Amino acid sequence: MTRIFLYRLFWGIYDYLGTFAGVSFLGGITLWGISYGLLYALFPSSPLINRTLHVILGVLAVICFLWWVSASTLVGKIIANEESLRIKSLLGKTQCFFAGAIIYALTVAFGSLLMFVNIWFYSTIASQAGGASAMLASSVAILFIYLFICFFAYALALLGTWAVGRHGRFGKGVLREALMHLSMLPRLWFTALLLWLASSTLLAISVIGIVFVIPFWCAVGCVAFKTSADFINALTSAKAELGAEKPLKLYRRRAVEMCIESEMRKPPRTWKDIFKPWEF
Repeated sequence: MTRIFLYRLFWGIYDYLGTFAGVSFLGGITLWGISYGLLYALFPSSPLINRTLHVILGVLAVICFLWWVSASTLVGKIIANEESLRIKSLLGKTQCFFAGAIIYALTVAFGSLLMFVNIWFYSTIASQAGGASAMLASSVAILFIYLFICFFAYALALLGTWAVGRHGRFGKGVLREALMHLSMLPRLWFTALLLWLASSTLLAISVIGIVFVIPFWCAVGCVAFKTSADFINALTSAKAELGAEKPLKLYRRRAVEMCIESEMRKPPRTWKDIFKPWEF
């Protein structure tokens, strides 16, 4: 399933490269401009202007960031589902994702803060204590570091569940459904997270590539969810085909075979398609 995910992600982003790059640059540059203005507002001559500009630009920066997440998630959903794209519909549907983007951002921020506080707390205890207490605190801190990594893999699954599985509605059961997808194919989600981390590092080094970090996160989460959802559907079909009371490995193997067969029924994509951009 990991190979299918990587294959879909590459060609999906390439097929919608114009829209993907447009949302990346538009959101990133706008957010950068507002943030730059926010920093400049810290140093005006009048304290009243300072306070007013600080509040206004701060609110604008938050709204711009949430719009960026909404638009990037919608593009990721379009890439994952291979949907037809129209600019008017893109602008109209972005607002449908805005409320979900707020809940998603708060959920990820709260979870990240909770993990960071625990890591910092137990690391501080380990550095100040000695003997068995220091060893125990270090072990707990390492455990929370591992949980922090798992939480980010879960955040990817949560984004895909919200955007692709629930079509932008962050309703009841989203958290549980995301956990189910993560537990069904953990290798897929951790590979997706590793891919995003490696790519984001390279993008950050290039400086200008920072604008692609958020959209790429959304695309990875949506495509990974689509791959996971196809596997789960194939797993149900495999159980119906092979019958009950068979080993789980047999069901999973047959489900993977079904996904590969389904992928092979699509028109083959070759490296020659790179010279024919955006004709999907």
